[in-house]
Amino acid sequence: MNSLDINIINDDEHPIISEEKLLECFTLVSEYLEIVDTSVNVNIVSNNEIQEVNNQYRNKNKPTNIISFPFEKPEGLPDDIMNDFLGDIIIAPDVLKSEALEQDKSLENHWCHIFIHGLLHLAGYDHQTDEDAKIMENIEINILNKMNIQNPYI
Repeated sequence: MNSLDINIINDDEHPIISEEKLLECFTLVSEYLEIVDTSVNVNIVSNNEIQEVNNQYRNKNKPTNIISFPFEKPEGLPDDIMNDFLGDIIIAPDVLKSEALEQDKSLENHWCHIFIHGLLHLAGYDHQTDEDAKIMENIEINILNKMNIQNPYI
């Protein structure tokens, strides 16, 4: 049986899409990656908070929609501890809302796209090269299609 766990940390109670919709995204990504048991932390933060993180870890002093931190198991940690943990995702709902308005997209669909994007980063995908970007975008498009969400890149 598949065991997927999303730990949502939203201390300031920012508006987010339903946990069920996030779990649907997580399930589809897990199925694509053929991961049976896994968990992820999702931190919902303000624009100021994500800007601080973006500046500290990416040297970009501006808010962004999402940042992913894949879990790297510390040396010496027993093999059976934390094997199922993908990592941490930080999301700024106000950035997502602005982007959805600017791009004339449904807010829920944009959330799904960006969350899937972040999960793929946790799994090791990136978009540093055109080839890598194309691979990642195609995976996103295929997963979103299963949710009846239009290709976000057109």
